Amino acid sequence: MHSAVNADEGNAAREASMSAADVSVSAARVAKETGSPTADVPGVATLTRPRVVDAKFDAPAVMQSAEKIPASVEKLPAGDNARPFSPDASLYSAPVGAPAALPRSAAQLMLMPEPQRLAVGERRQLKLVLKTDAPLGMIASSLRFDPRVIAVRAVSHGNIFADPAARPSVTYSVSAEGVLIFSVAPPAGQEAFTGAGVLLNIEVEAVAPGACDISFAAEDVHLMATDGRKILLRVLPGAVAVTQ
Repeated sequence: MHSAVNADEGNAAREASMSAADVSVSAARVAKETGSPTADVPGVATLTRPRVVDAKFDAPAVMQSAEKIPASVEKLPAGDNARPFSPDASLYSAPVGAPAALPRSAAQLMLMPEPQRLAVGERRQLKLVLKTDAPLGMIASSLRFDPRVIAVRAVSHGNIFADPAARPSVTYSVSAEGVLIFSVAPPAGQEAFTGAGVLLNIEVEAVAPGACDISFAAEDVHLMATDGRKILLRVLPGAVAVTQ
């Protein structure tokens, strides 16, 4: 019984000494590979953190090194890199081979005849004339008038379209405040319309004596070309005078 206990205690002592030796060997190996000093604690070998050197930036030394660069290194080769950069140059300029800019067109929209003189109760057609060289897929606009002097009774398409028998798409609405909103699109099967002629016939009726401007501004008119080109627009509004 006693010899078995002594044997167990001897085995445990040998295992403990072997573990301590292994730890000491591992610590010595790490210290040798890293160059870090060790501090021995009875039964345990520990590593201390390596010392960090506080490196400071030496600006004068860097500047002196930069001054020693050969002059040949600072010279740029001839070519595009030697040209100065213009402050007005765009960083988003079109690349080589980009498609050409879209063409530009002009358009004029006017009311005829002008001026108009009407008697109370009289009806007359005002003609909205369009002249342009742009291929239009649609035109939308608004006209303003004094509803106390005249009233809009009907709106119909004009003769600007190539086929008189074809019926273009015309939509319009008239508000009680005196705003006529309309849109015109080519007939079915026709992609665009262009040229000079009457776009719309606007029938008005004189309801009371007075002067009435029929106005529209360039920002009220939207011309949509089928190829997306820009259109410079000029508008000529009209006027109506109603007598007793």
